[in-house]
Amino acid sequence: MREDGKAKLMALLHEIFDDGLVEVKERERLVSARTELGLDNEEIHAIFEGFLEEKWGEAMSDDVLTNEERLVLKRVIQELHIPDERVPVQARLALRDL
Repeated sequence: MREDGKAKLMALLHEIFDDGLVEVKERERLVSARTELGLDNEEIHAIFEGFLEEKWGEAMSDDVLTNEERLVLKRVIQELHIPDERVPVQARLALRDL
């Protein structure tokens, strides 16, 4: 179940952030999923950080970080409450003025 829960949470993150907007209902689904999937806080944070790293990789795939990509990354960090010390250093530096 744990691996299934991890996969479901990652799929939900992709769905939520696909359009760049996080709506109230999506936020509520994320809160519900955190309790329903049977994952502990460390597993959840690891998935959130993995998602952020994935988004960072997508943004940097062409070696150019656009303003839109910076805003998406910042939104992911804020919505998922990822602490600064757990944000990749390169991403933290690229987003420091946002």
